[in-house]
Amino acid sequence: MAQAYRPADQIIRRVGWPCLWYRSSYVPSERLDGSQRYAVTDSDNRGYKFEDPVAIQVLFTGHALDENFEMMGAFEQGRCQGTVQVAYKVKHHDRIVPRVFALTDEFTAVRGSSSVDMLADRWLDEVFVLRSASAVYTQETDFVVSVDPVSGQPSIEWLEGGLSPSPGSKYVVVASFYPIWVIKNHPMLRSINGKKQLPWRVELARDDVSVRGGA
Repeated sequence: MAQAYRPADQIIRRVGWPCLWYRSSYVPSERLDGSQRYAVTDSDNRGYKFEDPVAIQVLFTGHALDENFEMMGAFEQGRCQGTVQVAYKVKHHDRIVPRVFALTDEFTAVRGSSSVDMLADRWLDEVFVLRSASAVYTQETDFVVSVDPVSGQPSIEWLEGGLSPSPGSKYVVVASFYPIWVIKNHPMLRSINGKKQLPWRVELARDDVSVRGGA
C-alpha cells in the first residue's frame, strides 16, 4: 500500500478548512444501487444512511455557490473541488460539512402543533430574523434555537408566555448556516513514482436539504 506524500498532507493540515466527514452507505431495503422511489422521505431522500461524523481538514478550491434550477425540480447551489488527506478514505456520495465561513440565506418553515418545530435546513449557525405575516419574533423571548451536534438538524422551541405563529401557518427565517457538500465522484488516484500517494482530490456538489422532501 502506497504511503502518503507528507509535504502535501501537511499543506492541507495548515490551510484546509475544518470539516465534518459523514461516510455514506446504501440503504439495504431499497434498490441495489440505494436509489428510492420519487417522494420517498426515508434515508434523507437520497437512498443513503450516514455514519457519525469524523473531524477532518479539507482544502477547498474553485468554490462557487451559483444557484441554478434543474428540470428535475431541485436547486443546485454550487460546485467546487476538495482535497483530502490520504488517511481519510472518502468516497462517492459521502457528505462534507465545512465549519467555517457560514452563509446567510432565508427559508420558510411551517408552525407545527407542538412547542418544537424541526427545521429543514441543516447546520444552522445563527438566526437573524424570524417573522410571520403579522409579527416579528424575538430570540430568547419568543423562541430558542437548538442544533443537534451530530446530525446538524436544527429546531425551534417556542417559549411559554412568548409570541408564536398559529399552528399550520408559515414563517420565514433569515439565518447563517454551514453548507453541505456531497462527493460526486470517486477520489482521483495520484502518486509520485508509484510509491507516495498524493492527497485525494474530489468533486463536490452543494446539497440543499431544504428544497427536497427528505429533509
